Amino acid sequence: MTVNEYEALPWTVHGRAVRETPGEPPYYLVTIEELEGFSVVAATRPEAEALLPIVLREYLVAAVESGHAPPVPAART
Repeated sequence: MTVNEYEALPWTVHGRAVRETPGEPPYYLVTIEELEGFSVVAATRPEAEALLPIVLREYLVAAVESGHAPPVPAART
């Protein structure tokens, strides 16, 4: 598969605000269920959402170029 084909797959994306210390502003964490260890961390939700496609593409390019194809998400019904 090509990087473009991987990008088009129906990834299971999860995002949430994380507050490690009471009184401190949260940071935002976005993960993809099928890609163990994959995450995007940003100060704001819009920033995390904007970074997601960039970081995902970089991840997929590195995986494909190294010969380690990422797992393909299961088809959703």
